[in-house]
Amino acid sequence: MKTALVRASRIAPAIVHSRILWVDDKPNEIVNAAIADFLEQTLKLIVVQVPTTAEALEAMRISPFDLLITNIWRPKDPDNRQRKLDRCRVHYFDFPDPSLTKAFMKADELQQYGAEMAKSRALVRFNEEQNTHSPAGFGMAEMLVSAPGTNSSKPEIIFFSAASAEVARPVCGYKITNRIDVLLNSIVSVLGERHADVLAKKPWEPEKPSSVEPKSPRSRR
Repeated sequence: MKTALVRASRIAPAIVHSRILWVDDKPNEIVNAAIADFLEQTLKLIVVQVPTTAEALEAMRISPFDLLITNIWRPKDPDNRQRKLDRCRVHYFDFPDPSLTKAFMKADELQQYGAEMAKSRALVRFNEEQNTHSPAGFGMAEMLVSAPGTNSSKPEIIFFSAASAEVARPVCGYKITNRIDVLLNSIVSVLGERHADVLAKKPWEPEKPSSVEPKSPRSRR
């Protein structure tokens, strides 16, 4: 948190009161509360927390947000597994749960190709399944990117999820991580980039007086 605080302090006037929407159906009461408290109390950001895609979309209809933080697997979310990913396809470099290896591996391939190749072929099938019937977090990213509007009118997306961190590459997300320090520094980076024009102008700084003294008019003879 210290690194994020130091970086945020340098751009604080430009990012204070930025709005963050955090979607998580099963938030860790201790971890999420500590992060939200740090964002609100220390960085002076506005954090709105909701549990489902539907509530997130409703919140965005009411007011714009600079950043969306979302988990990925929301089994009870009605939007979970309901959407095909076209613009925001994802790729898993490994199975997020070892039990999925057996579920997608075929016995005949194991005998024919060996364990390593059979697992690789199983992972191809798993990736196709995830892009055909996406988890709620990835599906929500697909909806936002595909919706009318410009990039500046849509929030940036950070995936914060223990299950999928470091094994998936999201096309439409700024970052995917399960580390708190990476999350906080990513938030500062996103907001800094989003308000780069304000940072360049620095309207909160007083104008420096001109160092060139005006020339005195020539005296008449």
